[in-house]
Order: sequence, then structure tokens, then C-alpha cells
Amino acid sequence: MKERFKGFCGFTLVEVLIMIVITVVIGMVLANVLSSSDKSYRYSVSQSQNAMAAQNVMNSIVSELKYIDTLTNPSPNSSSNRVVFGISGKEGSIYRDADSIVFESDGSITKRLAEGLVQNIAFQRSASFIKPQTVTITLTINGNIPDSQPLTTTTKVVLLNM
Repeated sequence: MKERFKGFCGFTLVEVLIMIVITVVIGMVLANVLSSSDKSYRYSVSQSQNAMAAQNVMNSIVSELKYIDTLTNPSPNSSSNRVVFGISGKEGSIYRDADSIVFESDGSITKRLAEGLVQNIAFQRSASFIKPQTVTITLTINGNIPDSQPLTTTTKVVLLNM
């Protein structure tokens, strides 16, 4: 029987164990690389979603404020976290409530935007002698995954009817 296997070469147990250890180490390195790229992808997607949410809020605010008739808050050359305005005989306001942006018309809430994401909003009005009047809006959106940085965006609105 020994003569039958005499010409065959095989692997010893030590060689097989070394190959298994090398394969496991290579697998662990690949798993770490894939995990890191997945985390990076999720962070990028989160930042992109935050930027889209901020842009959506800004577009809504700009379209609301662009054609207002009166602006009672903030007063000229000052800033506030709430804007109070009049448009077509109705009073409206936009402000941060908890962690969302609230739009009100004649005392009742008409819509909420970016729920769970808003960290801060500020409205700064230009001086009264500057024509046309402008309001600069600064919005900060929280990251929606751990370790993500808040996103701050600023927009200037030209008040066409003032």
C-alpha cells in the first residue's frame, strides 16, 4: 500500500494551518476595507441628504419672503430667530420650533420642514435706508448619523415689495 502513494506529494498539517491563518488575515483586511468604505458612503449620503433638506427649507423660505409687503421682525439692521411679516393682508411668521422649521399664517401652522434636523436658524435684516431691503437667512442642519458635522448654509433674500 505504501508503494501506491510513494510518488504523491501532499500538504502537511502545519502547511494547511499556515494557509488557513494567511487566508483569515487577508479576509480580515478586506472586511476592514469594505467596512471603512461603507461608513464613508453612508456619511456622504447623509451629508447629501442634509444639503438637500437645507436647500428645500431655504427655497421654501425664499419663496415665502420674496413678495412680502411688511416685515415687523427682525427690525432693521438686527437679527432674530423668527421672522414676522405681512403679505396680502395676512400676518405670517417663520421660526424654529424644537428641531424643525415652522411656517405660520394668521396664527395657525401651515407647514413644518426638516423635522428632526434643524439646529438653528437666524434672520438678519438690512438697514432701513438700504433699498431694496434684504433678509439674510442662516440655517444650520444637524447631521443625521453619528459623528457627522452640522451643515450651515446662508442665503440672502431681496424683498421685492419693500
